[in-house]
Amino acid sequence: MFRNPRYASPDKNVIVLEVELEGEWTPFIARPSDVSSIGAGLFARAHAGEFGEVAAYVELPDPAPTNADVNAERDKRLHDGASFAVTGIADPIPLQGREADKSVYLAQLMRAQGMKAAGVTDPALRIRDAVNNIHWLTPDQMIELVSVGMAWFEDVMAVSWAMKDATGDFPDGIPSDLSNDAHWPSKEPTE
Repeated sequence: MFRNPRYASPDKNVIVLEVELEGEWTPFIARPSDVSSIGAGLFARAHAGEFGEVAAYVELPDPAPTNADVNAERDKRLHDGASFAVTGIADPIPLQGREADKSVYLAQLMRAQGMKAAGVTDPALRIRDAVNNIHWLTPDQMIELVSVGMAWFEDVMAVSWAMKDATGDFPDGIPSDLSNDAHWPSKEPTE
């Protein structure tokens, strides 16, 4: 016995109907292209109306984004990075926020602080940016770059936490359009 046929695809090439097996109703998916003659035969019979009118296909809404979706978006943004203006440098310097990058930036920050304390003012610190350009920076410039870069990385993290915790700009929790740039710190050069 079969009942409740409904289209399960917008092109009407899949029908889901219920089949009674040992007194229980179980969903069965039938397609005209089924390799089994049973599936193809049930599709033809259901499509012809033998088990009642086939209900229209209803598109299900996208599932609500999850914490894992927020983490993936956050990680993508950190990986892509942003560009940061540095005093005395003509073009903003693009940095990425991968874990290895952040370790390098912290090491550069410590070196810059030590060199600054020693009175070094020449561009003696080298950093390779996100597009593989080499920059020679003074200790003050390196401190500035790493400081604004790390602040941006922290801001990205803070947005992800607010989304997941339903706080700050996200009192309703994770927005359905969580990848919208408007929700996240700008990737444009910051001063």
